[in-house]
Amino acid sequence: MFEVGQEVWDILRGKGEVQSVDRRAPLVYFFKTKAHVWYQADGRISPMFNRSLFFSEPEIDALTKPRFIPKLKKGDHIVIKHSDDRVPNHPWTIKVKEDRETVVLSDSGSLYNKKEYDFYKIGEMIY
Repeated sequence: MFEVGQEVWDILRGKGEVQSVDRRAPLVYFFKTKAHVWYQADGRISPMFNRSLFFSEPEIDALTKPRFIPKLKKGDHIVIKHSDDRVPNHPWTIKVKEDRETVVLSDSGSLYNKKEYDFYKIGEMIY
């Protein structure tokens, strides 16, 4: 499968070139780190790990932060108050139209930033 002179890519080490093959297991030289690394014949660094050596540059399309999952539903009645104690702070209720990642939209069209307000649903703090 691997041949001397082949261009290969490792997920962490980047682009490299197969320098030697011993019993189908390649020795790869990586240009960026100037290091030689032996791999298993199937492209794994060790039998305990997933494959990390490929014949083309790996493309990783993944989230870098957790997906937002709304905690409030349309129609929920919640209590809201400003989170800064220095601001005159009297709690009030709103009816939720939409729960977005950074704001809560009320039925009346007002947006409430989750960093500026505390939200309570039946006595529990939500954000």
